Amino acid sequence: MRRTIFASFSSIFTIVGYLNNSVFLSKKGTNSTFKTASLKQCLEYKQYTEQKIQIKKLSTADLGISEEVNDSVDSELDFTNNDWNIVTYNYSTHATTYEFFNPNAYPKRGSSRGCEVEKEYSINRELFLNDGTLVQYTKGFFPYGSGGNRNQSGIVGNDDRFRIYNPNTEPYCATGFILSRFRRLNQQTLVVEEFSTIGTGFMLGPNLLVTAAHVICGNYTTGVYDDGNPYADWAHEIYFYPAMNGFGNAPYGAIAISEVSIHKNYYTSFSGNNDWAACLTSTEIGNTVGWYSKAAQYYETNGSIYSYGYPGDKNREMWQTNGNFIGSDDYIYYTNLDIVGGQSGSPLFADTNLDYLSIGIAAFSYDLSGMTLYTGATRFRTFNYAFFNSFITSFNWPNC
Repeated sequence: MRRTIFASFSSIFTIVGYLNNSVFLSKKGTNSTFKTASLKQCLEYKQYTEQKIQIKKLSTADLGISEEVNDSVDSELDFTNNDWNIVTYNYSTHATTYEFFNPNAYPKRGSSRGCEVEKEYSINRELFLNDGTLVQYTKGFFPYGSGGNRNQSGIVGNDDRFRIYNPNTEPYCATGFILSRFRRLNQQTLVVEEFSTIGTGFMLGPNLLVTAAHVICGNYTTGVYDDGNPYADWAHEIYFYPAMNGFGNAPYGAIAISEVSIHKNYYTSFSGNNDWAACLTSTEIGNTVGWYSKAAQYYETNGSIYSYGYPGDKNREMWQTNGNFIGSDDYIYYTNLDIVGGQSGSPLFADTNLDYLSIGIAAFSYDLSGMTLYTGATRFRTFNYAFFNSFITSFNWPNC
């Protein structure tokens, strides 16, 4: 039995101890700049070279902090504790940031005030399912109104997938093809080798692209490429092509990704339960192509679902698959959708009377003796739902 998922080199970076909510790090060369959300516990940092770790205690003077802090902590930063849960890589500064995200209270990400609110599209609304379960959802956005539909355009082959012949219409245009490029050093030949992975992603905000974590990072420095780093390797660069319709047909061009965030458990152990990624796009392409509604903790027994994306056997064309839930656990949906390599990161939709309600991310297939028994998707749970929402709004944040 096997579970199949579909789908660098940087300067020294610095890890900072954690504050009450978050501590962020920016790094260029040998000088570090720290931005703090609150000032309670400034611990220490680690400096990483390729094979060397240095530990240095930070004083209040180092951080430019006037408030009193406890800087007597002796323990080094612990990758196994609960002081952090999100890892972010910035493609401009090449800094890796470790932070604690609280789903019950957060500022708007990337905001100096942390309080901007896109009211219409960030308010938590209530949806009652057929069994009486109450779930939260937020409303999506499409700039041109109701301009499309999700009916099949035609059947090709016998695998129940349907090609979307014009993905540059609502709602398909908020989904696109992802190309991730990686670099790694062959420790025997000392040659830097490059390779690429492909996947699918979809918009959940003006500049928020969501996909599977394994589409944009992975465990690629093993064997002759072993660089001593046991954690996830970031892609060297990532590009998003909304509404791609075959090779050479990308109506919005290549949208560069400027920052990616993943869960700690995927970063440290490649946990399939946390196979999701939030990517910051370099432009607010969502204002042009739109973005989807989303719901947390959605599940209906045998409920109808569907997905569309870019399967690797279909020449970068968009294809749709329809099916049903066959089960779930706290983190994963189990489905009978036809999902193959390249469609990782595709949106999973609930077939409801709400327009384009995304509830998860296509992620893997489960095979036995060469036969796929089921496919799986990462659920939108309270935590990642709130994290995605923080790209659009604040929640229970002081003075907001």
